[in-house]
Amino acid sequence: MQGAERVLIVVSDATRDCPNSEILPVLLDALNACSVSNDRVRILVAYGAHRRMDESQTSAILGDEIVTEVQVIHHDAREDSDLAYLGDTSRGTPVALNRLALEADEVPVGAVIVHNGR
Repeated sequence: MQGAERVLIVVSDATRDCPNSEILPVLLDALNACSVSNDRVRILVAYGAHRRMDESQTSAILGDEIVTEVQVIHHDAREDSDLAYLGDTSRGTPVALNRLALEADEVPVGAVIVHNGR
């Protein structure tokens, strides 16, 4: 992660029982220790087909401090302009990914970090 210019953290929405507000401060501290400042980090709330959370719900699951220090983006799977088409599976199912994931240098996903090869 050292030297990453753009980091995207993907988090679940309120329908998942994930302690985002406990995990994110630790993850941000680790990023900051690698010289990645909060202004180079974005948080993408992955909704799937669930409804978008309002501001108070977002603060409740992420924490007030996180919401004020890091840019939070609400993914919308129905917004084609936010997606990058990657192709079809062998069964013909189209595959698309939020463009922000492709633009990021690092995408921490749980305990796994996806390096985009830059």
